[in-house]
Amino acid sequence: MHLLIILIIIPILFLSQFRCDLRFGKCAKVHPIFVEQSTLGGIWYEQKRADTLGEPGKFCNFVTMSLEYDSAGYLLHVNNTAYNGQKYRSTILTATQTDESTGSFRFEVPKWAPVSDNSSPNNFVLYLDDNFSICYSCQQVGVIKTELAWISSRQRFPDDRDYHMHRLEKELHKQGVNLKFDDVNQKACPARGPDQIPQPRSRKLNLLKSLMGL
Repeated sequence: MHLLIILIIIPILFLSQFRCDLRFGKCAKVHPIFVEQSTLGGIWYEQKRADTLGEPGKFCNFVTMSLEYDSAGYLLHVNNTAYNGQKYRSTILTATQTDESTGSFRFEVPKWAPVSDNSSPNNFVLYLDDNFSICYSCQQVGVIKTELAWISSRQRFPDDRDYHMHRLEKELHKQGVNLKFDDVNQKACPARGPDQIPQPRSRKLNLLKSLMGL
């Protein structure tokens, strides 16, 4: 009985550290598109997001992405930045492209996490044009999945925003992704200064450590 409880609790604790949407079921079979540095790289201002990846809130969020090639293949460098009311804080992540013909990427999962497949992609670019992009992330842990999604624009205040947000959410629905989106407040954003300190996301859970007696 104790072992069964642990096997149930550990996946929930692992997924809860991302403060994202936890559901029973399997990740949607999405159709990522082809991407390259010239179209994906640069700054994107978040317009809508479903849940969070650890950033402090939904205020002035933007992401800087770059796609670079090394001996192991293409790497996607992501710097998620948001304003927490006092300063800008960043979360820096790197993913490996799992298929060079599509925007499919794999962010590293902690080795201790109860994930059965450590090679399948868990982050996808589902839509991309000169002005807008859709990124979707899903990680399967047993019978539980965690989903996140972002709709972003090259401009902080894009023209005809409501129209584009509606059509882009419909694009997600067509691919089987049904999440509740929140607007990201891009108004009155303070100028960035030297207080923008990169904060690598911690993958440790104090509660899990205490349960394991570490």
